[in-house]
Amino acid sequence: MEQYQFNPYQNADNTSQKEHEMMLSNLKTLLSRSEGKAFIKYLFKHFGIAEVPPIGMDISLLHDMLGFSRAGESLFSIAAQADPTTTGIIMAEIQKEKYNV
Repeated sequence: MEQYQFNPYQNADNTSQKEHEMMLSNLKTLLSRSEGKAFIKYLFKHFGIAEVPPIGMDISLLHDMLGFSRAGESLFSIAAQADPTTTGIIMAEIQKEKYNV
């Protein structure tokens, strides 16, 4: 895994793209290990990725849940960019556990 040494104030041109590419590379390395897969799976479950709110949920709770879901969806999006196959497998495992398949 590359050492994270990003300084946003140094060489402002194109630094965010370089940082993004470096983080995707690091995440891909993380997803290649069983410990990394377990960690990402835990995060996916914790953020309720692919969960829908129950019908009739109180509106204030619904707003909270939707705001929380946005963070989870962002996490999923980044993981899918790094390694779409492994991310899909993790999602399938979560669904299998959810429905006891």
